[in-house]
Amino acid sequence: MKRATWWIAVAIVGLLLPGTLSATTRDVANTQGFALALPNSVLNEISGGLLTTPYDELQQRPFNLLFVNLDRNINLSPWNGQEGDHRRYVNALIGNNGNVNVRGDSDVWQGAFIQRQTDDLTWAATVAYFADEIGDSRNIPGVETFNDTDDLNGFDIRGAAAYRLSDSMVLGGGITIWDRSVEETERTFQVGAGGFFGADTESSSGIAIDGGVRKFIDDYRSWEALMVYSMGDIEADEFSETIDATGATTDRLVVQNLDIGTQTIALRGGYNRLFDNEKGEVQFQAGYTMAEKSLDNSDLAFSETGGVVTPSLTLLGESPVSTDTLWGRASTIFLQGPTEILLGAGLALSGTDGSTRVDSGGVVEVNEAIDDSQTLLDLIVGFRQPLWSERISLVASAQGNYVDWETSDIIDGSDATSSATTTTTRYAIGIEGVYSHITFDLAWLFGETASAANRQVIDFDRIVLSATMGW
Repeated sequence: MKRATWWIAVAIVGLLLPGTLSATTRDVANTQGFALALPNSVLNEISGGLLTTPYDELQQRPFNLLFVNLDRNINLSPWNGQEGDHRRYVNALIGNNGNVNVRGDSDVWQGAFIQRQTDDLTWAATVAYFADEIGDSRNIPGVETFNDTDDLNGFDIRGAAAYRLSDSMVLGGGITIWDRSVEETERTFQVGAGGFFGADTESSSGIAIDGGVRKFIDDYRSWEALMVYSMGDIEADEFSETIDATGATTDRLVVQNLDIGTQTIALRGGYNRLFDNEKGEVQFQAGYTMAEKSLDNSDLAFSETGGVVTPSLTLLGESPVSTDTLWGRASTIFLQGPTEILLGAGLALSGTDGSTRVDSGGVVEVNEAIDDSQTLLDLIVGFRQPLWSERISLVASAQGNYVDWETSDIIDGSDATSSATTTTTRYAIGIEGVYSHITFDLAWLFGETASAANRQVIDFDRIVLSATMGW
């Protein structure tokens, strides 16, 4: 019964108000399709995103698949000539998802397979699956029935390949498909009195295609470039229904009905250099991302009584919500005695704008626009310390973020602007084990992380475990 009061309040407010206060553009901007597959390996998470494994190359830089191995080299990326002796690799990962739009106590199961088909061709695939279903029910025959469900399901599938054009150039690309849904429902019915049914659902699906190239200038220097294009759909619905004494639905109130089309183009480039006379590497990366969201429907909110539909919020026109992000990052790894030191710093600048024009229940026409900006500065420091004959190592990192937000909502010429500056810290500590045919990583990640989408600070606490085997 925990949501019953909410659904009743929604129904009462919807029936009493002749029009609906519009915040459509902001709703579109804040509606996010949650990530399912963990984009980074456990080692990458422990090291603050600086150290990589074969799983990271599969997800982020497929042209490096030709050089994957189980050795934990003192590198920020695998290099030509570092190919391992194994022809295939299997990776399994289980960990608390810890995502902004996903319950923190739910886990993703994930597996990856990498096959070096020839010396010039490597292909790989990964699958992630997520399921979390919670339900309560009560049935008193002849008196009352109650059902409450909270379901989350989804999967991600990715395939990628790398091909060697020459000793100095490799190509790589991949395709990713995803489908996810979250559904909360509640139904209450009392014999002779009636009841109600309420639902709050969100689903997203899409496809992403990426391709890139890496050029080795010599044995110590290389540059790389990658492009990603993705498109998808996000549907967010919230409604309640009135049930009469016979069990039939008499009224339906839809307070939110968003069908959003999305597309993203991302460009990224990088330059890597190995140190000449000692082990270690320095890396510079930069990129640009353009993401766009647009509404595919006009019936944003409405009510239905006796088969008669009465619009309460109708889209008349829009300028898609567009977010542009420009970022850069520098990082390095070097030896200090037996200890590997990790350092990194990054800067990202982004801006979001868009507008909608809606008819609010035939009462008033509302013109709404948003104009947001964000600056993010992050610093990372970490280390990897061998504990036992270089087979077991302790890896730890600390990441500090400085975030400056400014949001502006412009409704019919009235401008409401808010700004916030915050600092967050995130820590990671874990153990890695490296053997001839298998590696494993166990990490505890905790602290805070900033959500750019909803401009809030999220507590971050999860444990992740992965293992990779080669043969």
